[in-house]
Amino acid sequence: MVAVRLPSLPTPVVALGLALALLAGGLAGLPRTRVARSGETRALGEVIRAARGQGGARFVVPDEETLEATHELVAELARAIRKGKKSPARGLDDSADALGLVLEEAKAGRERFIVLRERTGEPRGAGLYVFRTRKVAHPTVIEAPHTIYDTYTDALSRDVFVESDAFALFQNTVERYTLSERASDVAHTEASHFHAAHRAVVDAVAGVRAIQVHGFGTSARVPRRVDFIVSDGGRGTPTSDAERAVTAALGDGFGHDRVAIYGEGVNVLGGTTNLQGRYLNEARGAVGDFVHLEISKSVRSAFVRDAGARARLIEAIAEVVGERWTD
Repeated sequence: MVAVRLPSLPTPVVALGLALALLAGGLAGLPRTRVARSGETRALGEVIRAARGQGGARFVVPDEETLEATHELVAELARAIRKGKKSPARGLDDSADALGLVLEEAKAGRERFIVLRERTGEPRGAGLYVFRTRKVAHPTVIEAPHTIYDTYTDALSRDVFVESDAFALFQNTVERYTLSERASDVAHTEASHFHAAHRAVVDAVAGVRAIQVHGFGTSARVPRRVDFIVSDGGRGTPTSDAERAVTAALGDGFGHDRVAIYGEGVNVLGGTTNLQGRYLNEARGAVGDFVHLEISKSVRSAFVRDAGARARLIEAIAEVVGERWTD
């Protein structure tokens, strides 16, 4: 596994380590809320874009053997991190390499991150996964399965992960519509590294939770005032504590009339067919550990150009990440 030492060479790995270090406040005492288009954040964005690939990349559907190997790799890594092992990725390089993936370690101040990504120049939709190695109170995964189609959800999910106490960040790396019949939509196909990784952390980490970030445009089916739709992925289920916590935090930051709970005045974009939500809810035997968060295009656009909007959104989600969702 490559260990990032932050030398001066501007390689993608170095850019990742530098960006994480700066964003986590590990260098020069940088403030924790900055405009998302700052140089430090942009450096990490370049790494993520490189991992995702540029123009023309197509989703490669993995076979069952590959999916199970991905599940095993991510589960073993997640278990090692939660057990507090000093080198949680030790011995996993060969497994990653066999899957066409790369394991790296990035140091950010006093924190270390384990990165699992596609090989540079070989995008195929296998995803990007970043793990915080420090023990966190409430292990939460920040997921963005539609980072290209749902604009700015890559930057949003990345910054929330870095500036919160989240356990991991999962992002897709190829456009969701490169294949027909949702075959390349990782939120709706079981045949993806993304879903295999999600299953792995659910199976391996007790009490793991997920906040999945999506985006919507203008729609006659959503009241104009609504900028956020919060759901636990259940269909016709009572409102969960997680839904209420996210709704309250976003309402405090943006106005309570701008946040809707799915099924309470808004009956679209509830993530009821989302596979990650379904898997986590079924694993728990009840809803409550999965949050499907739809964010309007106007708020997502403000996130990258308005420091105040960015700070409020990160603060709201970070607050929920640090809380217990159920009694």
